[in-house]
Amino acid sequence: MRAVAKLLLWAYTLGIAVGGSSVVSAGFQSPIDITSYNTYYNPYLPAFDFNYSSSTTLDVHNTGSPDTEATVKAFVGAGAGSLTVGGTSYDLLQFHFHAPAEHLINGVSSALELHFVHRSLAGQLLVVGSLFEVGAFNSAIDPIFSDLPTSSADPKTVNGFNLNSLLPNVLTSFRYDGSLTTSPYTEGVKWNVLTTHATLSQTQLDAFLALFPSGDSREEQDFHGRVRTDLAGFSSIPEPTSMAIGLLCMIPLAARSRRKKA
Repeated sequence: MRAVAKLLLWAYTLGIAVGGSSVVSAGFQSPIDITSYNTYYNPYLPAFDFNYSSSTTLDVHNTGSPDTEATVKAFVGAGAGSLTVGGTSYDLLQFHFHAPAEHLINGVSSALELHFVHRSLAGQLLVVGSLFEVGAFNSAIDPIFSDLPTSSADPKTVNGFNLNSLLPNVLTSFRYDGSLTTSPYTEGVKWNVLTTHATLSQTQLDAFLALFPSGDSREEQDFHGRVRTDLAGFSSIPEPTSMAIGLLCMIPLAARSRRKKA
């Protein structure tokens, strides 16, 4: 029995519980560096079911540039979008941008990050992040970036905006529990960073950086938990259920070894 206890304790310290649930340590601030060593592969993550409008009105606001706590935020009307994950529906409230990207992937930052902010009826916040690299011109964000509001006194209206055009075809993601990245840095936010990167042109990025010459991103935060991903080949950590099964298979061997010593 001591051998069993030692193996279960080992599983616990790795952040794994027999049965497949993750044991998350304290430290739930965002953004973080998502690495191959703090991420485990789980091909059975609940799928994303986006229900976004293909033609909606956006109210676009500059929340106070060049303040690094500010951003350009696009508010959507009630019913314009929702996301269902694991049986829970979250309404889309707004989306906004950060440059450079707030989340790192194996220590590398992208040029821009888009955050879709959702809330459930129970008040649970869920954010979907999309990373952008400098490359091809992005026609999806152009209705916003071609006429960015220059100050908080200069709101813009964009009509007939297709929210679906902001989503990639492949919806694999990195998921973890974190916080808002602006004051008051509220924890308990369900983070989902899409693994497929979008592009924007240097001209589009420069238009945003003209408003935020020092950027509008929060620095990387310490992280003591586990990220989950359904992207095969990224993680260096075994999927928890597989690890638990492996540990259980080791129990008879440990017991047999103990009997031989006796």
